[in-house]
Amino acid sequence: MHELLERVGNFCTSRRGRWGVFAFSALIIAAGVYEATAVQIGETEAGSPLLFPNSDFNVSARDINHMFAGSNQLVIYLHGDHENALKDPEVLNELDDLRHYMLEREEAGGTRDLPTLVRSVNRLYHYDDPKWAVIPPDAAGVGNMTFMYEANAPVPGVILEYMDYSAQDGQFVLFYKDAKGSTIDEAIMRARNFMTTHPLKGVTLGAVILIGAAHVLRGGSASHT
Repeated sequence: MHELLERVGNFCTSRRGRWGVFAFSALIIAAGVYEATAVQIGETEAGSPLLFPNSDFNVSARDINHMFAGSNQLVIYLHGDHENALKDPEVLNELDDLRHYMLEREEAGGTRDLPTLVRSVNRLYHYDDPKWAVIPPDAAGVGNMTFMYEANAPVPGVILEYMDYSAQDGQFVLFYKDAKGSTIDEAIMRARNFMTTHPLKGVTLGAVILIGAAHVLRGGSASHT
C-alpha cells in the first residue's frame, strides 16, 4: 500500500501527471454539469421518494393514479364580488371552458367543479336524458340544481366541496397523475394563461395550489415553497 500510494503521489505531482489529473477532473465536472441540466424538479413518479418503489404505499399510489383521476390536486379558489356570483350561467360556462382547457394535457385526469355538478344534476332530474346535461340558462335554474344536490344528500354540507352556501366563494379542483416538475409548471402556466385571457364576470380566480408540491400562484406570479 505504501509503494502504491507513493507512485500515485509522484504521478499526481509530476509535470505531466498534474495536467492529466486536471483534465480528468475537468471532464468529470463537465459531465456532472451536463447531467444536472436533465434532473427533474419535483417527484419523478407517483408515490413517495422516501420509500422503495415496491413498497405498499408506492404500489397503491401507482394503481390509484392509473385507475382513477389522480391523487395530486390543483386547487383554484373562486371569489365573487357578491352573493350568488357562482350561480351566473356565464361564469359556469367560462369555468367549463377552463375545465376543457386544463384537461387537454394527459397528466390531468379529471376535475371536481361546479359546472359538471350542475349538468349532472340537471340530467339526473330529467330521467337521466343526456340532452339535459346542460347548464340552465339563468341563475334561478342553477340555484335549483345546487339546492337539490344539497337537499338530497345523505349528509349536510356536501355542496361545500364546490362552493359556500351563499354561492360567493368556491373552488375548482383538478386531479393530476403525478407531481413532476414539468407537470406542475405546465399546470400553473395554463391556469395563469386562462386567468389572463378569460376574466370572469364578478368572480376572481384566487390562489392556485398543487397539493404535495406547494406551488402557489397569486396575481399572475408564481413561487415555489
